[in-house]
Amino acid sequence: MPAYEKWLFAAAALIVIAPVAVWIGHSLGRKAARVAPGMAAALWLLNAFFRLDPPPPPRAERVHKSEEDAGAPPEPDR
Repeated sequence: MPAYEKWLFAAAALIVIAPVAVWIGHSLGRKAARVAPGMAAALWLLNAFFRLDPPPPPRAERVHKSEEDAGAPPEPDR
């Protein structure tokens, strides 16, 4: 099977599956919001105002540089 046929098959599958996935997600989300409206509102507000950032790197991987060593390669914190 040539490569373009694989891409056409993938695009056709996406066109068929995407609306079904959106419909299922929307209906399940509405059901969950009916069951726990307070939790749905809290999640909506948290999603609107807060971002979850990844944790900082371990102490062994942190790098501290002074302004004098701006061009020097980084040295790990000891």
